[in-house]
Amino acid sequence: MKKTIFLIYFLCFVITSNQAQTEIIPIIESNLVSVTFEFDPSPNLSIKDWLSLTLKNESDKKLTIKTFNYSINTFDESSPNEEITIREGALGRSKKLNLLSQFHNVTQPKEIHKTFSLNPGESIRSWKYISNTASATLEQLISDKKEECALMQVKIEMSDDGKFFEEYEGEEVFCFEWSNSKNVKTKLLKSHLEEKILDITQRRINSAIINTLSLNEDVAKKIDSDLIIKGIINRAYTENHAERLALLKILNTRKEQSASLLIDHYKACMYDPKCNWERDLEYYWNNELFDTLVANKLFINKKLKILELHAPAWETIETKEKLLTLILNHTQFDFNQEPNQDNFLKWYKDVKLLSSSRHPSVIDYLIKLLDNETYLKIEDWSGQRNKKITTKKDLIKKINIRVCDVAFVGLLRAFNQVKVEKEFNGFKLSQKLFIDNKWRGVNLVNPDGLRLKNAYTLLSINLNMAEKYYYLGELNTRLLKKLIREYKSNKKEQID
Repeated sequence: MKKTIFLIYFLCFVITSNQAQTEIIPIIESNLVSVTFEFDPSPNLSIKDWLSLTLKNESDKKLTIKTFNYSINTFDESSPNEEITIREGALGRSKKLNLLSQFHNVTQPKEIHKTFSLNPGESIRSWKYISNTASATLEQLISDKKEECALMQVKIEMSDDGKFFEEYEGEEVFCFEWSNSKNVKTKLLKSHLEEKILDITQRRINSAIINTLSLNEDVAKKIDSDLIIKGIINRAYTENHAERLALLKILNTRKEQSASLLIDHYKACMYDPKCNWERDLEYYWNNELFDTLVANKLFINKKLKILELHAPAWETIETKEKLLTLILNHTQFDFNQEPNQDNFLKWYKDVKLLSSSRHPSVIDYLIKLLDNETYLKIEDWSGQRNKKITTKKDLIKKINIRVCDVAFVGLLRAFNQVKVEKEFNGFKLSQKLFIDNKWRGVNLVNPDGLRLKNAYTLLSINLNMAEKYYYLGELNTRLLKKLIREYKSNKKEQID
């Protein structure tokens, strides 16, 4: 089998080098159904339909299709024994019926999910899902030009009576020469990206190609800002948050986030239950959105997460007052209460929220607690974070936390010592909170802290359990006192 694949693999290179026209290969042939594979032997990122599959009803009966899937496998020659191994689905694969454009059409969200039908002589051509996925992958893998061979596999599950389904399978090796986008004219890539931005009818089917094209700075900078904003707004009612983030990234690079059209869109969107905006505001922000966000019915933790990612951009005396009022209405927090074991869990959670306001009354309250070294117990669920199901055998740890350490971590947030780390890997945005190592102290009572060889610096957005690793010691106490002196000095100047 492997010798056969190698022979075909070799012949394909020869054929590809001598042909430049689109090649058509029959993969499945029967008296009921046929599948034809078509590909361009010299593709690049500007070619939108270089791979396609055409499914045709060859019978005189109506056919019910339950499964129409593909997998493009590549050949790996790097194994130690010099044998060729197959990497299944390396250039894309489908499941259920997501190969079909009907499956992704937002105007038909449910009708095509189980089966679809083909009338006698009717055919259906699929290219978007296949070409977009393969192109995005190849662009990342190949930095110049390279000849590649792959194995296209197709599987159909169908019936001519709607009851008894039969499987049909076929596979063919094909070869092509992929050219990286640096070898393609920018205007061709620009045209392709513009077309994809305007194409908003497909559910996630264009995401891979939009995200890949938008990473090309020479292409992205030539796209008109009005078109990008239009693309973002038109995707507000789809599941394409990855596409919106990719487009927002382009605007962010241009420093054009103050566009009134986009601001008005998000203000209206936040009042529309069908409009998607939460993920967008984790990346996009304008201070004109503050009041609308605070007044929104979104759960308070989610509001504070968005604001935390954009602090201190929104911070003014007025905004701090509004945010404190919002949190107090939610928590009913009493600044005169003393934390004890009975109220510690609620107090602990409330202090986390309050510190997000950066309000002077919260800061003053936390400063008073810095001398309180009382240990109180709290449940630590962080060890169960990656478990789908927890059982009685999974012992939830109860750890000791000092009151002063909770106040310490809260003050680090209130004094903006907790930084947001934004990382855009390709088109995937990752945002976490970062506390500089100088603030770290080891809580000797909690062995978890001792086991860490490196400083624990990346935290969840609500600083959950940060007190395990950020312990108020002699060194960071001196640093904190300096911040407190600066805070009190600024506060006195504002009063005077």
